[in-house]
Amino acid sequence: MWGWKKKEQVFFINKDKTLKPIKTNLKNVACINHFYKFEDGSGSLEEKFFSVIDDKAPKVIKKIISKEYDSKLNDEDKINLIKYISSQIIRVPFHFESIEIFDSAFKKQITDGVSLFEEGVKSKFLHSIIESTKQYTDILCKLSMKVLKNSSCEFVIGDNPVMVFEHNNNVVSNGESAASINGKIFMMPLSPNDMLIYFDPLFENEISAYMKVSNYVQFSQSSQLVFGRNAELLELKLKEYYSYSYDFIRNTSPDLLLESKVKRGDPISICKPQYVFEGQALEVLKEFANRKLT
Repeated sequence: MWGWKKKEQVFFINKDKTLKPIKTNLKNVACINHFYKFEDGSGSLEEKFFSVIDDKAPKVIKKIISKEYDSKLNDEDKINLIKYISSQIIRVPFHFESIEIFDSAFKKQITDGVSLFEEGVKSKFLHSIIESTKQYTDILCKLSMKVLKNSSCEFVIGDNPVMVFEHNNNVVSNGESAASINGKIFMMPLSPNDMLIYFDPLFENEISAYMKVSNYVQFSQSSQLVFGRNAELLELKLKEYYSYSYDFIRNTSPDLLLESKVKRGDPISICKPQYVFEGQALEVLKEFANRKLT
């Protein structure tokens, strides 16, 4: 993350629990023990998959955020960076929790007699990382790339750091173990002042607008944690997140606010997506459950 070392001191906010930034070293909050370890004892993606990606990409990022960067990378650097960004889209707690929520909805609405994922939620998550990283690598390789340096303001970065825009819910799937969002703009902060962007040239004019809301998006799409070097900025952006969340709820589900005493600016968060199965999807899942049960 931003080339920070595990023992480096950073500020972080848990958007659901803390109102003030907390200073600690990165390892204490950003490293989740055994998160990529297979439950059957067959090892961990840390050794099987991430070891090469995580070794090569930080060197490229260090080159990009240096003062000497001249907007040029060799082909090896480009692909190493793309693989790293691709993995960052899918290896995050938010994705794991989304699979958990989907499986929970299946058990609640269809049956709790079987799991939607035969191998289990954790194994499904780990296998999807490998396949989706390959899919996102293919997507990003087809896009243009640039880095925008912004000295007038700082970026924050959350635990779900890659932002995907202009996708219209267009999903690419291999039909089985992985699905990826085919966006036209992908953005991720590389440092407090450097934003990496992959984009379709037809959408280049939209980038500046997304840059302006990037800090809010880091808060809104994070699972819990948002990091930064500036405590005051984190606190300010948390308050903005509360206000924008209130506006979103007011515009989409105003009745929720009428039933509460929450005011604009009060601590409030938008929960993770929930699933309700209807129509053909519901029937397909019922048939799937019946086959498993019989």
